[in-house]
Amino acid sequence: MASPPAPAPAPPEDDASAQTTSTGGSGPRGAAQQQPNLPPLSRDQFRQFNRLAEEMDRFHSHFRETWEMLSSACATGRRPRGMTAKQFTAEGLRLCRHLHMHHNIEESLVFPRLAARMPEFRKPTKAQIAAAAANNNERESEGGDGDGGSGGGGDDSAEAAAAARLTLQHRRIHGGMDALEAYLDACHAGTRELDWGELRALMESWGDVLLQHLDEEVRLLGADNMRKHWSAAEIRAMPM
Repeated sequence: MASPPAPAPAPPEDDASAQTTSTGGSGPRGAAQQQPNLPPLSRDQFRQFNRLAEEMDRFHSHFRETWEMLSSACATGRRPRGMTAKQFTAEGLRLCRHLHMHHNIEESLVFPRLAARMPEFRKPTKAQIAAAAANNNERESEGGDGDGGSGGGGDDSAEAAAAARLTLQHRRIHGGMDALEAYLDACHAGTRELDWGELRALMESWGDVLLQHLDEEVRLLGADNMRKHWSAAEIRAMPM
């Protein structure tokens, strides 16, 4: 159901190797693309600029692992060996609750600082929320997965298209996650019986945007992108 995550960006082997940057693709490591206007980074400089991406990817790795466990159980129709039904539903509930907490911390402590220079981390306006909801409804009616974008409200500039992208993805994730959490809570309490088909459908409703979000957030926090907006000293002072 979910493809293996792309690895986090690796530091350059030497100064010359930092002349290419990872800016494409859906995961933390995208297609290498030349950035002639930026000087090469040493290994130490890369680590400084890549600090937030590395720390964020550690959190995200735990989310991916639990998601893969739940997804594999749906595909096979059986829980992991040695795991009881209560333990299985508890793992799913833990994923939902940790994601809620993770996103709350991001939106209160991390995103506001980044949003000053990076439009993807901004808080969405009412117009952006309405445009994103309309786009999502249109994609669902056409059977498409969509990309969690903000719609842009008719402005085709790159900044408008990117504005509030990650916070809008949070909203889409939480729409599906809340339904999954309610279902797992009922199964854990014994008021509903766990059905693999129903669980799969609840996960598929938001799985694509979740996995895209986990990769995209790390990519945006990677050294190649962060160095365009912040100094190494500023990144060291940022909370994570």
